[in-house]
Amino acid sequence: NTPTPGIWKGILFTSTSISSVVAKLSYCNIFYAEGNGGSSNAHDTTIITNSIMNYNSDAGMAAYSNAIVDSCIFKFDGTGLIAIGTITNCYFSNDSIGLVSGGIVTNCISRLNQMGINSNWGGTLTNCNSNNNSVLGIFINNISLVQNCIVDSNGTGIDFLEDMAESHI
Repeated sequence: NTPTPGIWKGILFTSTSISSVVAKLSYCNIFYAEGNGGSSNAHDTTIITNSIMNYNSDAGMAAYSNAIVDSCIFKFDGTGLIAIGTITNCYFSNDSIGLVSGGIVTNCISRLNQMGINSNWGGTLTNCNSNNNSVLGIFINNISLVQNCIVDSNGTGIDFLEDMAESHI
């Protein structure tokens, strides 16, 4: 059989502990899952490095608190990465949404998605490249800083939701 996105449930990190829990993925290839996710407990940390998430029907990976994501590739997912934390040196391509973030995003490339980067929970985008996304390059909600980024050849370059009086581009 030819594998299809969502053919298996995926990897889920869940914690009910009152102590801090750290989940780590390094040098992993995760393909064709329904969705993958880290803990949403505020005291937990999800660390993902040098990994590839492709052809996942929902999220390539989700980490809702204290995420550290570095040098990963997200392609052909519903949403490449949903993360609150620090995201560096990642590549997002051919996803519905490349990255939904809150926190610090540095040196990332988002291209050939419908929406490149959705800074839904605020934060900063530094030295990022968002190009050739069919609908939108960067969506900004809340206070954000977009610094030294290239936004080129998107349906719309940058779109703002909230009062952006305190945002800096």
